[in-house]
Amino acid sequence: METSTRATTDKNMIEWASQLFPMRALAEYDEKYGFYVAYCLETGSVTTADDMKTVLVMMKEVLEDEVSRVMKSRNLSNFFSTPAPFEIWEKWEKFAQEHPGKIKQIVLDLKSPKAGTDVRQPAARVAVLAAAA
Repeated sequence: METSTRATTDKNMIEWASQLFPMRALAEYDEKYGFYVAYCLETGSVTTADDMKTVLVMMKEVLEDEVSRVMKSRNLSNFFSTPAPFEIWEKWEKFAQEHPGKIKQIVLDLKSPKAGTDVRQPAARVAVLAAAA
């Protein structure tokens, strides 16, 4: 039993340690404007689309580009400089507490700056809450 627990803990530590950029995104339907919107809490990135699937695909693409640029430049100065408004953080927290089973994960596919090629590596994960289906 102890070996199994230790193996799980080691796996979680390895997974956590590989998270260069752990992020959260909230996706919801904006009733006022009639479209879906996704917000990255940490970076402040925003995407909009006509459906939930598209808005999440677009957020994944935006974050892949942003994280790839950070990895290439090795400069975090602008990456976390403009987080989402506090209201979005509050919505995330409330929805996460009410619906913890709805938190999904998106793995970002990033270009490896060391390889200098299009080799992709999962170096960042985004916890996603879709507040509307």
